[in-house]
Amino acid sequence: MLCEDQSVVDAAREAGPTEALALWGLTDARVARAPAGLNNRSWFVDAAAGRHVLRLYTTASQQEVASEHAFLLHLLSARLPFGTPRPIPARDGTTCPLVPGTTTVAALFDRIEGEHVDDDDVAGIEAAGAAFAELDKVLATMHTARGAWDGSIDGVHPLVSDLSSLEEIGAECADFVRRMAGAPSRLRATIEPRQVIHGDFAFGNVAQDARAAELATALRLVLSKGTRDLIWRPLLRGYLSHLPLTDAEIGALPTLAMQHEAVVVAWWLGRYLSAKADRLSLEQHVTRALELETWIDRHAAEIIEHARGCRQAPRRRVSSRPPIGPQFRELLQTEHVLSDAPPPGVLRAFGATEPPKRFSAGRARTWAAGDVVLKTVDDVDEASWIADLAARVKQRGFRLSRPIAASDGRWIVDGWSAWTHVAGKHSKTRWAEVLEAAASFHAAVVSEQKPEFIERRVDRWRIGDRVAWG
Repeated sequence: MLCEDQSVVDAAREAGPTEALALWGLTDARVARAPAGLNNRSWFVDAAAGRHVLRLYTTASQQEVASEHAFLLHLLSARLPFGTPRPIPARDGTTCPLVPGTTTVAALFDRIEGEHVDDDDVAGIEAAGAAFAELDKVLATMHTARGAWDGSIDGVHPLVSDLSSLEEIGAECADFVRRMAGAPSRLRATIEPRQVIHGDFAFGNVAQDARAAELATALRLVLSKGTRDLIWRPLLRGYLSHLPLTDAEIGALPTLAMQHEAVVVAWWLGRYLSAKADRLSLEQHVTRALELETWIDRHAAEIIEHARGCRQAPRRRVSSRPPIGPQFRELLQTEHVLSDAPPPGVLRAFGATEPPKRFSAGRARTWAAGDVVLKTVDDVDEASWIADLAARVKQRGFRLSRPIAASDGRWIVDGWSAWTHVAGKHSKTRWAEVLEAAASFHAAVVSEQKPEFIERRVDRWRIGDRVAWG
């Protein structure tokens, strides 16, 4: 049974995964915060009943989440050739209950195992494009009465309604956004279905617009990768061999891709103005938008010519193996994996008293709150093992950040770990000293036994770990 409508209001407090999982009777589960996602919060859940994903919605009402779940159930019945999330009924029989004492909507899904497609995985990108086309075929048979975003860039974010005043992104990028707002391509405003799931602008989310605008969204994402020259053609071949577009739709792809980039800039500007994103994040999107426009302008004719030829390309079978699901989702996600700031409960648990500030290096998932460094955790077993090792290893000839235990003794709290801050700086010239420190570290840990979790997953990091351990 799907849940009934409830309006969203500002919650008095933020619900956590433990109290949410109790709605499904999962009181002994282990959780790790999922690294991706900007609006809602998700956790990987390991319980005796199985492996799941918990999502806590902060931007949708129960009615909106129930509508999303209805679409997922329809997709499950369509027997698509890739994994589709299945919402699990809670103890009250609904799939999206409210966490008691809050306005947070919770949902639990079976976890779809698999790995994200690599940026240089030509076959994986082509398979993702084909899976995308098969999804759009099914979405074309589905309808919703929900109002849709009309495609206007000045309607992306409430704080970015006046496109004549965009000084925060600089004159060049502001001109780009205004030109894209006035571009003649308006296919996204006329293609159904629109906005069947998400409440924000969601131009990069599943089920925004089928066909041309959907493909342009994915094209824009692969063109923002460092490996774009290798993978943009396989993406078009995979999609268009399964769902051919008209000449008019194909001709609009370059402009639609650039319009999507302008939408992304407008949305990030809105997040910056509402203090939900830092200046660095906004500047990264501005720089990318200007570079991407230059590249697409230079290659627009080639994109159109190649896309038209792909309609006659032989279709490749879309595999039904589980990894296709996560590969498809990664293609639609933003390529910068960011995490929200650690919540107040996590800061209190680790004794952090200063406001957290994001580190810009790495995957932008690490925060500093004074001398406490907090980082999201992908694998609880791995993170706990590393913390145990770092806490006991004798530091001779090298320095390591030490783990900080929470007030109850745990290394991990709601998918976060904490570490001491070690002062220093990167160097690209002191290789002899780096090798000496590495040799000292290996001497300190040579007696350690290979942990079990290394054999549990298959990804580039685990393969490297197995080579290192022998």
